[in-house]
Amino acid sequence: MLSKYWNKIVFSVGFGAVLYIGFSIYSDASSLLSAFERFNWWLIFPVLLLSAGNFLFRYLRWHYFLNKLDTQLGIVDSLVVFLAGFVMSVTPGKSGELLKAVMIKNRTGLPVSRTAPAVFTERLCDIISLIFLAFLGIFTHQQGVIPLLAGFAGIALLLLTLGSPATSHFIIRQIEKLPLIGRFSQSLVAAYDGTRLLLHPRNLLIGVAAGIIAWMCECAGFAIVLRGFGIDQGVIQATFVYSFATLFGAATLLPGGLGTTEGSMSAWLVYRGAPLSDAVAATLVTRVCTLWFAVLLGAITMVFWRKRFEAPDELEPGSFLGVQGK
Repeated sequence: MLSKYWNKIVFSVGFGAVLYIGFSIYSDASSLLSAFERFNWWLIFPVLLLSAGNFLFRYLRWHYFLNKLDTQLGIVDSLVVFLAGFVMSVTPGKSGELLKAVMIKNRTGLPVSRTAPAVFTERLCDIISLIFLAFLGIFTHQQGVIPLLAGFAGIALLLLTLGSPATSHFIIRQIEKLPLIGRFSQSLVAAYDGTRLLLHPRNLLIGVAAGIIAWMCECAGFAIVLRGFGIDQGVIQATFVYSFATLFGAATLLPGGLGTTEGSMSAWLVYRGAPLSDAVAATLVTRVCTLWFAVLLGAITMVFWRKRFEAPDELEPGSFLGVQGK
């Protein structure tokens, strides 16, 4: 099942390792090692627990969206698909997370166009939630207003477009005229109908609320890590730094935001007065307890449950969109 994405995953893991080595050299390896020695490693357990809280609330939202799409996927299968998607977090722009829709197709027979809206709406709710949390920190940092307002305006425009069937169907009709991808227009219509259902104000509100609680858990974990390294930042300040850096990393569409998220997070901490070695150390510990903890859970899930969701090694474009292939 992972063969289609294996090279990308291996590349991302290798890139992450090289990147972290580079961070170590840049911040002075001996100073970084000294920072790690001063850290209270028992704090890792509450940080991991808070990351698990993030996963829990996002899973509950995921299962809620699947129920709204009437997929009739059981709680266990839904959880397995959700966790397995974590291993795709290190694909560019998290595009590999569409594997979740493919897994559901292999388990239930539902076309990808039927369940892909749940994946899309998840990501959209996460972005809105992180923008909201970042806005909270603006009042203390007095920074980042323009990019956050630009992001908010972009999301508002997207929601207005998706909320207008006339506009959305007009765009799909234009796509229908294009060579190669035009034949997938009917699948796009089905995907849009599911997306519009999930973006109903009530569903969107539930999705964003769950996202805010989920990401607040990881922000709190980041605050604990900072305290462990003696970096004087409150929860609100930590929330701004973590959410802004996560958004920045996502905007670059790099695998897992590697490099950009870490760089932005460390830079903000240094800007706020933290020593470079402590800022880099806190960033690396946080990313291991969030991104790489999630990837590990996803990999373990795939190893033990892959036979339950067997998928073709190579997917035809038509089958990926829900059009029947060979």
